[in-house]
Amino acid sequence: MKVLLKLSFLFTCFQILAQNSFQLTKIERHKSSQKIVSEYNYDGSKAPFLHGVASGDPLPDRVIIWTRVTVANPDKNIRVHWEISPDIDFRYIINSGYVTTNENKDYTVKVDADKLQESTTYYYRFKLYNTYSVIGKTRTSPKSSDEIENLRFAIVSCSNYQAGYFNAYQNIANRSDIDAVIHLGDYIYEYKKGGYGYSSNRPDRGHESQHEIVTLEDYRVRYSFYRLDPNLQDIHQQHPFITVWDDHEFANDAYMDGAENHSDDEGDWNLRKSNAKKAYFEWLPVRENKEDSNRIYRKISYGKLVDLFMIDTRIEGRTKQINNHNNSNSKKFLAFSKSQKNKLNWAVNHMVENSFNDNLDYNEKIKISNYISRALKTETNHSLVNSKTINPFSIKELNEIKDILNKAEKNLKKKSLIKNRQTLSSSSILGDEQKSWLKNNLKKSSATWKIIGNQVMMTPFGLKINRFSKSWYSFLIPKWMKKWHQLNKDDWNLYTNEKNEILDFIQNNVNNVAILTGDIHMMFASEVEKNGSCIIPEFTTPSVTSPNLDLLPDWAIWLLKI
Repeated sequence: MKVLLKLSFLFTCFQILAQNSFQLTKIERHKSSQKIVSEYNYDGSKAPFLHGVASGDPLPDRVIIWTRVTVANPDKNIRVHWEISPDIDFRYIINSGYVTTNENKDYTVKVDADKLQESTTYYYRFKLYNTYSVIGKTRTSPKSSDEIENLRFAIVSCSNYQAGYFNAYQNIANRSDIDAVIHLGDYIYEYKKGGYGYSSNRPDRGHESQHEIVTLEDYRVRYSFYRLDPNLQDIHQQHPFITVWDDHEFANDAYMDGAENHSDDEGDWNLRKSNAKKAYFEWLPVRENKEDSNRIYRKISYGKLVDLFMIDTRIEGRTKQINNHNNSNSKKFLAFSKSQKNKLNWAVNHMVENSFNDNLDYNEKIKISNYISRALKTETNHSLVNSKTINPFSIKELNEIKDILNKAEKNLKKKSLIKNRQTLSSSSILGDEQKSWLKNNLKKSSATWKIIGNQVMMTPFGLKINRFSKSWYSFLIPKWMKKWHQLNKDDWNLYTNEKNEILDFIQNNVNNVAILTGDIHMMFASEVEKNGSCIIPEFTTPSVTSPNLDLLPDWAIWLLKI
């Protein structure tokens, strides 16, 4: 790394381990709102505050504190008492009050507790019907003029409930040296029970609602379900959160006007997006923007050391991704790929989809996948390694391979001309308003470090298949893949003009910028380069539970040359 960070980033790269299951019981929600009656993991002794407490968005003089009340047959309006103190015994109450919640807020409670001192640990709690919640702990940020020697943040993302257990959250909750937890998105996942990430080996880790979430009711129930997890409750109880959303708080590969995982039969996208935003602001301890209550991007300062810019590369201004695999051909082939029990065939199918997309039809992609799998099996068996005179394909098969690849090459050339015209001149990942905000605030910042909290990678993530060029089966690999193949079809590298614009601006105007990234379920420390020079370092955090490269076979990792 060409720059030395004084800021210590704590990445959650813990091995997912099994935990004991918890008591299954029921939570009844207001009948008139048609909420589910289902079996949940929860601690009944916490009633009526079954979802625990949380805090977030710390400032020098205030912090958001949060809870939810769950009672049978609730009144139209429920008045909840809150208090905050510098001591855990609440001998001195620095601020307190009442707040009203109701069905329109899903009975969640959010308070912007002020009159606080900078760089101070506080304890807070709520009371309803003479019953107190658990005590939460939080911490305010320093003043922007304060000299700060060091900070420690826990950086997390991609917490899919049905993909595993939230042990990473618990490990962070157990620490006492964290200034804040920065969550870079995918706090929840939208998929149905038994969908992405689910394993029959973990029958206690399903999803509620059991279908894919679309309505406001659906999103609320999904947040409620996640927030009953004891590990997630513990980390929220112990540390303030600073959050942004990514795509799965809405739908997979979401952008401003749609998503890969949204179809016409699921209704209007803008309504679904509005539902997702409302539930997010209800269930997370995030401060709503006074100018635009649906805007998530914001700045939080930590003394003279850090200005933290939490940006929205997902919903605010992102145009549709080029190569978004939303055509019926790709959907059908990916569904077929997911059904493959042989890991080599499964991985090759996904490589073929990434390589050819709609440049080949469904049957042609199956054929070329089978040919590549045969070649890889031959090589891994060491029976024909580097042989240029013998291969397992007949003349008829070789001619078919040639015809398929020629067709793909012609289709690619045609579509490249179209993409170059559409493309990168009009595409955006930030939107004009957010981009101007980011540039202006970066330039005005006097903090030593300017840290950008961001959803998707700036560093190119893909593969070079240099080794294939010398192999006996190099004829199977398309020409464009022998150079560089961008694997991630959803990051900054599909918005090249805007990426270069931001990098040029930073290079010419701002020092000591670093970027934090989630989304991709893997951990990287990398240099974001332009013309061979490092412009900013990027730190990519692994997932809390979502699958990563550990699940791929050794040969697939061998292919990757980042």
